[in-house]
Amino acid sequence: MLAGEHAPPGRRGLWASFPQTGPAIGFLCANGCVLALSAALTPERFLAWGWRVPFWGAGILTLIGFLLRSRIVETPVFQGLAREDALARSPLRAVLRRHGGRVVLVAAR
Repeated sequence: MLAGEHAPPGRRGLWASFPQTGPAIGFLCANGCVLALSAALTPERFLAWGWRVPFWGAGILTLIGFLLRSRIVETPVFQGLAREDALARSPLRAVLRRHGGRVVLVAAR
């Protein structure tokens, strides 16, 4: 959402596609890390401590991602909606008022 909402007009689709490559790159990096560790270490060392390295790396990357996201300001699109007071109303309350019977019907199935 952030990439698409910060994109210049006419380029939103392209910009919004870049974050979708993140999981694929992450899987490749994780598999590469495990492959490199299992090739560089003996099976005993890999079972003793080597398997923990990718988990520590993922934890550090998660912390970095959280810190980055907590410092990013909201997008101009979101700020515009907030100024219009469109987000001040409770969306859950609106759904329950308009479609309460359907929500109960679907939840009861």
